[in-house]
Amino acid sequence: KSWSSSSSRHHHQRQQQQQHDKVMQLISRMEHYAGEKPNAAFFNAWIHWMSKTTIKDDDSSAVVAERILRYMQTEYEKHLTKQHQQPERATSCDFETRSGSSVNFATAGRRVNNVCVLRPCKVTYTAVIAVLARVGTLDAAQRAQNLLNELESMWRTNNKDPAYMPN
Repeated sequence: KSWSSSSSRHHHQRQQQQQHDKVMQLISRMEHYAGEKPNAAFFNAWIHWMSKTTIKDDDSSAVVAERILRYMQTEYEKHLTKQHQQPERATSCDFETRSGSSVNFATAGRRVNNVCVLRPCKVTYTAVIAVLARVGTLDAAQRAQNLLNELESMWRTNNKDPAYMPN
């Protein structure tokens, strides 16, 4: 039985890695051929999708979700350094799911000088925390707590900006 469970988990991890690879290839093609980068809504939706497909004790999606969050932070910090601006308030964008319900992915991405600005917000953090919750390990719980603490700190240091208010 454990071999079957291990084999199934390995198969699921391989499938998830293939799906992540396809998304990364798509991003690369967008950047190469269209000169476009995905916006925050794209990354938030991707992390949200991972929160729905992660299986217990499988850390691979959580690692990818955390990498996406850190990538968004790095890109936003580069933008702020380049623009010498204070952080802006996030805008939001609602997407309709297949079931017809509305999901707010808080785009937090906007164009400044025709450059898409990635700004992780509470939606990004909440989605990553949801992925970690699905993993269900003590390590994942600690990482989720650290992200929540980081989000609360950002909310306080950014004059209680609603984009960072934990929910």
